[in-house]
Amino acid sequence: MKFKSIIILSLASLLCLTYACTNEIEEFSGVDMSYAPLVPGTYIDYQVDSIIFSLDIQGDTFTHYVREEIDSMDYDNLGYPYYRLNRYERADTSLPWSLKYVWVMQHVNNQLHRVERNLRYINMTFPAELDITWDGLVFLRQDTVVPYTYTTTGNELIPRETINQFKDWDEFAYTAIDEPMSFNNLSFDNTLTINQVDKINNIERRYATEIYAKDIGLIYKEMQILDTQCSDSTAFPNGILDCINVPWLEKAERGFVLKQTVLGYGTN
Repeated sequence: MKFKSIIILSLASLLCLTYACTNEIEEFSGVDMSYAPLVPGTYIDYQVDSIIFSLDIQGDTFTHYVREEIDSMDYDNLGYPYYRLNRYERADTSLPWSLKYVWVMQHVNNQLHRVERNLRYINMTFPAELDITWDGLVFLRQDTVVPYTYTTTGNELIPRETINQFKDWDEFAYTAIDEPMSFNNLSFDNTLTINQVDKINNIERRYATEIYAKDIGLIYKEMQILDTQCSDSTAFPNGILDCINVPWLEKAERGFVLKQTVLGYGTN
């Protein structure tokens, strides 16, 4: 299997695009980042359930399994350490893991940065407090289109359909902190929840949330990125007017729903 080499975008370059390069970068010492630990050798396993809506797939459900493992550390151009995040996937728990992507996670001052397919997100900021907000997409354009269906050519996945995933996203915000929670018979004494977006109109649905457990990391992620024109003339003869109150899973024509839930975690 072929793997494309990972491209680490210089944090210095990214910051210069957003702020004046003469600005000093403030150091935050003693900030509790226990909800976002970056410890080499630790991993989290997930079940990922997806529903896809596209040109030829309407409401099909797919399940696969993911392992995210913190790998070795290196330094960027500003001297900040970053950690390679190995993302393994498999279609069934009876199959061996297969390395699919190498991403990046990084503590930058009081923030957790995550780079997926060269898209940099600011997933968390510390200290965590209710009603604190931040621009989690400061390094992204809101008109960035993201592939969500692919065709296969040999060993390469070729994007087939894309969607404007970040349209109308606002600031991220903490909505719950230090709350107990359970997933798949696993209990977590302290979790925090982050709302990334919750927008809806007649033709677009954008929802994303993440939940982190203290000393473990991400344990749950949910996204609804859906578009429709209600173009089924049989079901909606009057178009949008007929489907305003119809549930999104019944009227979506493009996009996806994703739920990523922790199954286990440990250290290799």
